[in-house]
Amino acid sequence: MNEKILLLSLGLLAFVLILFGILLFLRRWRDAGNISAQVGAIAEAEVLIAYGQKAQAIAMLENILRDNPAREDIARKLRELRRS
Repeated sequence: MNEKILLLSLGLLAFVLILFGILLFLRRWRDAGNISAQVGAIAEAEVLIAYGQKAQAIAMLENILRDNPAREDIARKLRELRRS
């Protein structure tokens, strides 16, 4: 009886670890997609500025910075836009 409980416990532990691994993979995959989508944020802001839509460029960069406060490149571009 104790062997059955031990085997069941080990099986459950293995299942939980596999599930955790899958969730970790999915989270990293999702985050990688977000980062790659934001790489072009400064370029998109430059296009908006070129078409005379500076306010929209600032709003877009502010939204990205709110979601990702560690993005120094976005903060730097915002400071530059606000000064000009």
